[in-house]
Amino acid sequence: MVRSLDPVLITLQQGLRQGRPLPSLLIKLRQHPQVETRRIAQKCHHHIMSGHSLSFALRPFLSSDTYLLVDTLEKRGAIDKALALVIERQRKWRQLRERCWPLFITPLVLFVGLLAISLMLKLSILPTLKTVPNLPQESLAWLEFLVRFLLRDLPILICISLTLAGLALKFHAVWVGPVRTLVDMF
Repeated sequence: MVRSLDPVLITLQQGLRQGRPLPSLLIKLRQHPQVETRRIAQKCHHHIMSGHSLSFALRPFLSSDTYLLVDTLEKRGAIDKALALVIERQRKWRQLRERCWPLFITPLVLFVGLLAISLMLKLSILPTLKTVPNLPQESLAWLEFLVRFLLRDLPILICISLTLAGLALKFHAVWVGPVRTLVDMF
């Protein structure tokens, strides 16, 4: 969802709870300091004045499941409750994203360190070890295999893992089914 939507949702939710008319709230929002918030308020005001519902006016700025929630509760006469739920959901989603960033950064830093050590092994230590007499060739072959794995295969595996983790984070809010249930248990 659009972050500029937050002031719109908060103002509408508070104003509607106080019994203020929707068009006057949107007119007030059209003077908001954020350009994007003013644009959202302008579009919503246009739809409301054209006879559409608030959920219809907010539809381009909401995910499909959030839109369905707002639309259903609006039809039941609880639009202020719907807006409060959307605001709370956005707040929790932002908190989740903020908590997840360190989970991506720490492995990335460790991976870069591992690549640096692997490059040192390949460029300076392995050539030196190859010149040492009476060194078991099995140990040297094992070390060469390890360096090759760390420099060639591990980056691919980490990129795949990060891509899957990023996709899971991006689609977590709309992901349903038995696999989601299993993932949530861990």
